[in-house]
Amino acid sequence: MKVTFDIRPAERNDIALDKINLRFGQVFFIKSMITQKFEGPYKISELTDPQELGEWFKFEMIYVPVNAISNNVTVNPLIHEQTQRTV
Repeated sequence: MKVTFDIRPAERNDIALDKINLRFGQVFFIKSMITQKFEGPYKISELTDPQELGEWFKFEMIYVPVNAISNNVTVNPLIHEQTQRTV
């Protein structure tokens, strides 16, 4: 089986809610500066190193999936998690 989808260069609001908080749950890919090949998918979580993510962003290495849902919509991970448990 083969799955295909489009990706685009990440914008700051794709990876962070503000200057302090990362966008947990965001799926992303890293484009190698050497091979130009993509690695991933990865997901931003509590274990993601903000400095490393910032360096990748600075060098335009982060790509995110193109989708119909606007990335301007934010979900509080704790509320989302509680909602999933009660459904």
